[in-house]
Order: sequence, then C-alpha cells, then structure tokens
Amino acid sequence: MKAQDGGYDDGKKYVLAGLEVKGLQSYNAQTVKTFTGLREGQPITLPGEEIGAVISKLWDLELFSDINFYITDIQGDKVFLELEIIERPTLSNITVYGVKSRKVADILTDTDLKKGKKITESLIANTKNYLQNKYKKEGYLNTKVTIATALDTTETNAQKMVVNINKGS
Repeated sequence: MKAQDGGYDDGKKYVLAGLEVKGLQSYNAQTVKTFTGLREGQPITLPGEEIGAVISKLWDLELFSDINFYITDIQGDKVFLELEIIERPTLSNITVYGVKSRKVADILTDTDLKKGKKITESLIANTKNYLQNKYKKEGYLNTKVTIATALDTTETNAQKMVVNINKGS
C-alpha cells in the first residue's frame, strides 16, 4: 500500500499549446514568458517538476509577490496554461527624516535605496537593520528606525518610501 497517492510520477504528458499571462502592470507578456523559459510546442508533464522549477526561477527574480499557474484548457494532448502574477511595487521616491540633509545621500547609497528598485520585505528589513546598526556603532544605542511605504498614484505600480531615523540620546 502506498503512503501517498498522486506524486509527480503520476503526471500526464502534454504539449504546451498556449501560455497566457495575467496581472501585468509594468512588464509585457512576452518578457514574462521569456522569464519562464516555457515555449509553446514543448512537452510538459502536469503535475510535474517543470512548473515547480519555473515558479522557483520567477521567485528568484524578486520581481513578483505572488505567482500561480492554472490549466485553462486541455484539448487532447494539448494544454493551455495561465500564469497569474502580482508584480512587486517599484520605489518612486525616498524621503529620509531624522538626519542632516547632507547625510541623506550617503544613507541612500549605503542602503541601495533608489528610484526604480523593487520593494521587497528583505529590502525594508535590511535597510532598517543597517541603519540601526550604523548609529549604534556611532554611540546612539537607542536608535529607532521606522520605514513606511505608500501608493504613488503618479506612476504605475509605484510606492513612495519614508525612512524615519530617531537616534535617541
């Protein structure tokens, strides 16, 4: 008796007949299809390791915050897939409070915060940790850093960022 039914070994072989991309805001469908490495006419096993590998490859780009594949149609041995993605927002503007204006450029360079950068959870966490540690080394042991993002309606899928540094005593 098998402990688990329905592994990858049980996948069915198809020919990829179509790939539609949904959820695009700043990329075009052909660019995203190229990222996947999938080509119409190629053999594909579903369920199978190919889709898992494609999802991993897309995650590694850090451009998307959600990635889902769906089968939209099966015609004989032909399969039509839909890739639904949510793009990460792009950084449009950074404002830094709590430090002298001449120090802001250094902070932006050191933290790699710049217009056009994709906003990820790790970007925010790393920036916060870097700034707190930087000021602790300078003797400000109670430094508090808060980072907030807000929708920027002047650009597509963009957010403004406010970095507030309170060095404490």
